[in-house]
Amino acid sequence: MDLSRSRRRLDQIPRELYAAAGWLVTRAALYLAATGHAPNPWRDEENADVSVVFSRWAQVLHGGHFPPTSDVSWQYPPAAAWVMLVPRHLARWMGVDYASAFFRLMLLVDLLTTVLLVLLARRYGRWSGVFFWLGVIPLIGPMVLARFDLLTALSVAAFCLSRSPLLAGVFGGFGAALKVWPAVMALGVPWERRRLLRTVLGFVTGATVVTAGTMLLLPGGTGFLHAERGRGLEIESVAAFPFLLMEHTGSHRWTTGQSSGSIEVSGPGVKAVAGLMIWLSAAGLIALTATVWRFRSRRRAAWAVEIPLVALLILLVTSRVLSPQYMMWAAVLMAACLCYPDHRQKRAARYLVAVVALTTLDYPIGFFDLMNGAPSGLEIVSLRNAALVVVLAVAWYGLLSRDHSTDAGTGTDTDETEDTMLVEDASGYPA
Repeated sequence: MDLSRSRRRLDQIPRELYAAAGWLVTRAALYLAATGHAPNPWRDEENADVSVVFSRWAQVLHGGHFPPTSDVSWQYPPAAAWVMLVPRHLARWMGVDYASAFFRLMLLVDLLTTVLLVLLARRYGRWSGVFFWLGVIPLIGPMVLARFDLLTALSVAAFCLSRSPLLAGVFGGFGAALKVWPAVMALGVPWERRRLLRTVLGFVTGATVVTAGTMLLLPGGTGFLHAERGRGLEIESVAAFPFLLMEHTGSHRWTTGQSSGSIEVSGPGVKAVAGLMIWLSAAGLIALTATVWRFRSRRRAAWAVEIPLVALLILLVTSRVLSPQYMMWAAVLMAACLCYPDHRQKRAARYLVAVVALTTLDYPIGFFDLMNGAPSGLEIVSLRNAALVVVLAVAWYGLLSRDHSTDAGTGTDTDETEDTMLVEDASGYPA
């Protein structure tokens, strides 16, 4: 009797309070580890980008121009310049160093993303996505605060929450101006002419305004295209694994080393495979589009996010570069999916957690083993890449599934969901 009373009392606590407590605890731990106030053996490695590279770029950008084309590590669209410059001014205002200001900015961005996911959960009555986000981001590690991928996650969360197709497109365009991948959100827009045109117009407007405005103020913004064209196969990518394996077996025809701002594999056939992966990305997206058209009669509300999720997973599997921070991309899309009552991605979400955990084992924990060709490093990255392919297959299958997937995630109450769920039209947008 006492246990049942306690459970009823706990059920009466608003889920917003659980989310707030979870965010405070997990993000405090991340911040303390990132700043060195909590034990973190890999802090120097994780923070090298923000402490050395980003701060150097901020100094160059403050001088009124982009990094020169000789700096091949600058591989971001022009709008990323503001991500580097803002912490520089915050650092002076707060009286802290550049890295600490950057961490605090990303912490604020993560808070805003979490708030948007909470609003999405309240709209649809499903809270699994919020708690998925709260749990997976700490699993990636303190590195999340030392990269600016959380900004693209914020733009995607805003896209999902927006009721206006035009405004949603603007949010997606902002994210695409920072890192191109948020453009996949356009694939989930229902194929209804007016809605699609408004969303695309918003994308173009948001991306163009930010990019053009940046390039007017700072010359040299197209240099990143030169650096991007020169990229090969980064050692953590799926396509690089066979070459790493051949190197490990004793062949001296394939080696690894620093190139284009990352650790890449080099040797016979590498450039050809790197070029092939671009075509495979395009082929995968075309196949997904054809599949969605073929099974359009099965469209559900969750397709608005499930289609972009599958598209992103295709891009990750076929990417020449598979940096660990890319897991934030998949995490925010999966979190948004889990907020929809009719999603079919519960199994894929579980597998994605395993992918994130293996990614953390790969970087930063076992990255030096991978670079040195140690068996443990190769085993971890092979498991991670295989698991990522499985997530893609399971997510694609779930997209087309007719079976209703009951969301048994944390904080979900089926009865409450039935009472609070909004009425939606067949296109997947609230009516």
